[in-house]
Amino acid sequence: LRGMNEGKTADELSHEIKLPEKYAELDYLGEHYGCVEWTVREIYAAYLGWFSGRPSELHPLSGSERSRKLIPMMGGAQKVLASAKEAFGKGEYQFCLELCDMLGALEDGKDLGLEKEARLLSADAMEALSKLETSANGRHYYIACAKEIREKLR
Repeated sequence: LRGMNEGKTADELSHEIKLPEKYAELDYLGEHYGCVEWTVREIYAAYLGWFSGRPSELHPLSGSERSRKLIPMMGGAQKVLASAKEAFGKGEYQFCLELCDMLGALEDGKDLGLEKEARLLSADAMEALSKLETSANGRHYYIACAKEIREKLR
């Protein structure tokens, strides 16, 4: 609550707040069902709703519009895909997944010839993230989404 009163966003707080070590070490408080990050986001939403207080979030761009504007600034879709592959190779699976999502948000992604490759790479990233996830719910969601992508691309 103190962080919210200081104007911090749910993203900022969810990355800052951790269980104190004396609790984090307890097996029965392990993140097997959910995780601290998700709980922080829920508390934030319960108190403040969807709006962080940042004016840029009043009417944000759609994912496809944001991608159409950012990808050219990043050197184009091929460069973004190459960066996603590089991130995967470095074990930066979350960053890889976010770059793949950006490519997937392009309405004309099919015309780029990258859609299938980016979607398969995102499935690989989800499977890698599932192996790192302690929450059964999070792990299952990564696995189920990766499976769905692979089935759709058959």
